[in-house]
Amino acid sequence: MSLSPEVYETVVRIVDQRVGEIKVTREDFDKLVRTVSELSTAVRELAEAQKRTEERIGSLASAVEVLAKAQEETRGGLTDLRVAVGSLTDTVGFSLEDVAKVVVPGWLQRHENIHVETLERRHIPIDHKYMIQVNLYGEGAKNSEKVIILGEFKSRIFGGDVESFVMNMRDVERQMPGRKFLKLLFGFYVHPTAQEAAKKHDVRVIASYQR
Repeated sequence: MSLSPEVYETVVRIVDQRVGEIKVTREDFDKLVRTVSELSTAVRELAEAQKRTEERIGSLASAVEVLAKAQEETRGGLTDLRVAVGSLTDTVGFSLEDVAKVVVPGWLQRHENIHVETLERRHIPIDHKYMIQVNLYGEGAKNSEKVIILGEFKSRIFGGDVESFVMNMRDVERQMPGRKFLKLLFGFYVHPTAQEAAKKHDVRVIASYQR
């Protein structure tokens, strides 16, 4: 059976249209495949990134746990120290001043080769106008040379405490010209700033646990 030219052209046109539709569909399909592939890659990279993040979080959590444990142990140690000191105070009736009077003479003997029998409170008259109280006053000797001990006790010693103490003791030293002095502060806690100030002014800072 032969087709008329008009029918043939119609058939060709319809076939071309269908082929064109198939081509478009194929391109869309290829595009969809590429999109899915790209999406799959992105998901895989995201999963790997999440895994690395979880590992970092795990490491950080472990570090925080270790730090917290160390902090707890430190806090526990400080608590034990406070309890021990408090127990000593409650049981024996010792004040910080009493502890200083017991500990400081031995420390001076071992570290400064200064022998002093006792330490006491003393009020020093300044130019007959006023008096300065010295909390820990003692008259000792180092290699047969007399040494005056001028001391103060505070629970917590900071750099500012050292500076104030040095200024207060200047008037006391001025009242005893030609004498040799050793100045010191005694306390339960000595801050690093106190150590620096003490070195600057040639002052001894002694913590209660030092021997």
